[in-house]
Amino acid sequence: MNPLTLYDIMAEDTYVFARVKDNKVEVEVLNSDDEVIFNELSHPYAWESLVLFAKQVVQLNKHIEKDLDK
Repeated sequence: MNPLTLYDIMAEDTYVFARVKDNKVEVEVLNSDDEVIFNELSHPYAWESLVLFAKQVVQLNKHIEKDLDK
């Protein structure tokens, strides 16, 4: 099995939906054909970790965009 790359993850348009279900967080990721490609019911702390990761990516992107505009 080949390692998963960032390009593999983001190669297609995806949409993320999340909601609270049974005191857990249900996350669904759909592709551009509205097919569910990922579904998980997980602990709220896992969701919090994902949100923290996303915030880090957004913050780093600000620096990347500045460097690419030089």
